[in-house]
Amino acid sequence: MPGWLIAASHDCLHLFLAHSYLTLFALVLLEEAGCILPLPVESLLVVAGARIVRGQMSTGLVFGAVLPASAIGCSILYVAARAGGRPLLLWVGARTHLSAAKLDAAEARLGRLGPPAVLIGRITPGLRAPTGAAAGVFRVPPAPFLVWALVATCLRLAFFLYLGATAQHIGLAVVLTRRALFGSAVLVFALVISGGLLWRRRLHARHRLASQPATG
Repeated sequence: MPGWLIAASHDCLHLFLAHSYLTLFALVLLEEAGCILPLPVESLLVVAGARIVRGQMSTGLVFGAVLPASAIGCSILYVAARAGGRPLLLWVGARTHLSAAKLDAAEARLGRLGPPAVLIGRITPGLRAPTGAAAGVFRVPPAPFLVWALVATCLRLAFFLYLGATAQHIGLAVVLTRRALFGSAVLVFALVISGGLLWRRRLHARHRLASQPATG
């Protein structure tokens, strides 16, 4: 990781520790509007969850900072996409994380499911901003879009605050995530090996039956 990115991440974290709610509001707004940040907001929400348990922050004030910022930020992206269409998004995407592939995925899901796809897209990692942009291009009505978007924000916020509260501090949260990934990898590997052995046994059984002489 480049040194400047590490320094910028540390600056964001120090700013959050000094001015928690204002920093959350500003960074959530920027991220929801499609900007790339040196430190994902989810990391700060995990820290906020740990600080809530220690009595250093308030759950109500965290929601009070994040929800309005989310509403404003995703609305900016939605309106820009609605006004400028896909060409504007592709131009912006070359400079942000709104890649053409992510936009295609979000648009396909909206085409199949309609407005409820906003909820699914905004809780899917990597598709939150593209989903808002695609909703603007597809001209999803503003009210349903904002309702589904904020429901998704509440779910994501509750999850990361719970993660931080359970882990107590961000370092332990990272360890838990690594263990979960390792455990998942072991499970997937075991399932693949078991499936391969079963398939091989089935092929052998078929071959043995096919090689037996017909009787009758």
